Amino acid sequence: MDKSEQYKKMSYAAERAAPELFYKAVFDVHDYTFKVDGNDLLWWLPRQDDLQKMMLNETKLESWRLLWVFASWLEEEHPETEDFSGEITYKWEHSPLLSMEKLWLAFVMKEKCGKVWDGEKWVK
Repeated sequence: MDKSEQYKKMSYAAERAAPELFYKAVFDVHDYTFKVDGNDLLWWLPRQDDLQKMMLNETKLESWRLLWVFASWLEEEHPETEDFSGEITYKWEHSPLLSMEKLWLAFVMKEKCGKVWDGEKWVK
């Protein structure tokens, strides 16, 4: 589970940009939460499976099909490049989105809201 400051920032910004997707009135004992400076509210930190369920519930896709769509998005957003030595590198290997939670959150925001993370906020 990614509990990094960057993931908290991304999650907080996602909840502010798309409250209909991320608002949780009641927290489960298994939920991760965090506080933002200057705010007494608890904010939800979605796990990878939470983000996958969000997509499964919205799209009605089967799990294997969702995984295929995610992999296709990942390839499209972060294609591979080949250097002169013949080694293949994927651009996401050098991306700030180096956890599955960050990648799935970016996927949800792109698919549901048409937004991408610019390092500070979600933008169209």
